Amino acid sequence: MVAFPLLFIYVLCCFGVGYLGRTTRAGFIGVTLISVLFSPLIVLLAVLLLRSTEEVYVRGDAGQPNNSQH
Repeated sequence: MVAFPLLFIYVLCCFGVGYLGRTTRAGFIGVTLISVLFSPLIVLLAVLLLRSTEEVYVRGDAGQPNNSQH
């Protein structure tokens, strides 16, 4: 009775970690599968610690026209 809600929460956490790791080399599917095999907490820590700092700044400029070349 309790196993289904716990399994649902576990899989939901795996998809959440996969979403956060969608820009990595493994991608959404890869990170989701790795978090299913291991623990979503361990994979979440790995994704957050191994994420490059440049990615955060570049992602913020996505979709903006480059007006620096006049």
